[in-house]
Amino acid sequence: GRITPSKKHGEGSNNASPVDLLLTLGHLDLKNKKPDGAMKRFDEALDVARSNQNRLREVKNLFALGEIPFAGPGIAHPKGVPGTLPRLQSEYKRIESSYIKARSAYDLIENQVGSADAALRIGEVRLLRNNYVDAEASFRAAREIYIRISSDLGVANAAASLGEIRLRWKDDFGAQVFYGEAGTIYDRFGDRFGIANASVGMGQVLLLQRRYPEAKTFYTKAREIYQDIGDQLGIAHAVRGLGEVQHFQGNYVEASTTYTDALEIYSRIEDPLGAASVYLRMGEVLQHQRRYPKAEASYIKARVFYDQIGHQLGVANATRELGDVQCLQKNYDKAMDFYVKAQKIYNRIGDQLGVANATLGIGDIQRLLHKSPDAEMSYSASRVIYDRFGYQSGIANAMRGLGDVQRLQHNHGEAIASYIGARDICNKIGDQLGVANAILGVGDVQQLVNEYAKAEESYTEARVIYDRIGDLLGSADASRGLGDVQRFQNNYVKSMASYLEAREIYERIGDQLGIASTTLGIGDVQRLLNEYTKAEGLYAEARQIYRRIGDQGGIASASWGLREVQRAQNDQSNFPHQAGEISSWSN
Repeated sequence: GRITPSKKHGEGSNNASPVDLLLTLGHLDLKNKKPDGAMKRFDEALDVARSNQNRLREVKNLFALGEIPFAGPGIAHPKGVPGTLPRLQSEYKRIESSYIKARSAYDLIENQVGSADAALRIGEVRLLRNNYVDAEASFRAAREIYIRISSDLGVANAAASLGEIRLRWKDDFGAQVFYGEAGTIYDRFGDRFGIANASVGMGQVLLLQRRYPEAKTFYTKAREIYQDIGDQLGIAHAVRGLGEVQHFQGNYVEASTTYTDALEIYSRIEDPLGAASVYLRMGEVLQHQRRYPKAEASYIKARVFYDQIGHQLGVANATRELGDVQCLQKNYDKAMDFYVKAQKIYNRIGDQLGVANATLGIGDIQRLLHKSPDAEMSYSASRVIYDRFGYQSGIANAMRGLGDVQRLQHNHGEAIASYIGARDICNKIGDQLGVANAILGVGDVQQLVNEYAKAEESYTEARVIYDRIGDLLGSADASRGLGDVQRFQNNYVKSMASYLEAREIYERIGDQLGIASTTLGIGDVQRLLNEYTKAEGLYAEARQIYRRIGDQGGIASASWGLREVQRAQNDQSNFPHQAGEISSWSN
């Protein structure tokens, strides 16, 4: 969702003509969201061009035909009349055609700078149309021309665009190579704006690689440069990136604050795309915190913004996230509806990875509705797409989904094999979070088959990884699993310590469901130790939280615990000497 501004036109020529200068100023006006100024510049450029040779005039005219639609009122006033930007979306094909004609004309007059610039613009429009394959071809063509004419800054701009394409394909290595190339050139020329843009791109790459401290370094560097040069949009992008680092590390409270800072900037400069992307991320944070109604509201805001600006990929992503949050609230029919709608949009815009992600969500719903054969088909279908693109992380997610289905079908051996397969893929691609999640799944199966010692080993291994990569939610989940298996083994002291450790983390990140589940677990331990008064208070506290977040299963579990305490207290009052004997055995 990041659109990187760049200084791209006429950079191969040291002796720019008046037309080139006017066009460059027009592009700057566009980037600064001054459409009226841009239109004036382009008109002046055309007037000057009319006094030159006919073919040059034709080229500039064609180029301007591509630029002017971007300067429509929807860009300058994103909160204005609904439908303005969607209309611009429908014009992308015409804009692309103008640039193609411009490039052909530049080729005719053997103007390689113009040809490269046009190829770059063709790529940008194709990127906006989600035509990643053709966009990449255009960016590569531009880069080759810039290399041939020794336009280093042009090479850097094309490389940065290729980095963005590679990120869309989840090719972190390829993106890293291109952003590294761009950053090196920008650094050599002292182009601080370019350095900042490339730093944001490298931050995104490192986020994908779960290299959070390094990602933070690049985003911080970018923010400092943007602040020095007064680029508010750039500052917002960098701040959002820092929020993503905190988010992916499980520091949800900090991430929420940082996202709010980014949102304030996007709102102040009236950037609807930036605001939409932040609302999407804020929804994910709230979802991780199990604050589902607020997460849903944030996703809806994101989808409204994306819909207003005609950003179909964003609409699809927000719709899929709404499916996730409905699924977590056990509103399976609504969730399925959202996933299917997202799948249709992804199909329409040709985003096959999006199709796979939505299909994965559909598989989750089918699994939760105990439609295991259907779920297996969905997970397998998503895996086929992931295989085709070589998207290893997606393959691992599909395998983990299959493991979940097999676990529910009591095919414990197959489930463990699927989890281990997912673990091995994640190990190969360096996805330590995926490794930990798969090992956690193995522990869940081992717990189900009463292999408590093995489960304890798995949960401990997962916990070590979560701790190392700074994933607080994962650390809490693994500690809670340890508390469960230790309780089943009557290791009440260890179990209590694990539950308390997990609850402390859940409280720190604001995870209400986690707080409730660990409070319930502590209540179970106190009840087993015959500490009935303490257990009663804990069960009541857990039930109150479950009621607040609307978790009916949790309410039922806490209510059962309260009934058990009351029954035990009645037994204790009727047979006090037996109760004392039980207490001594439990110790």
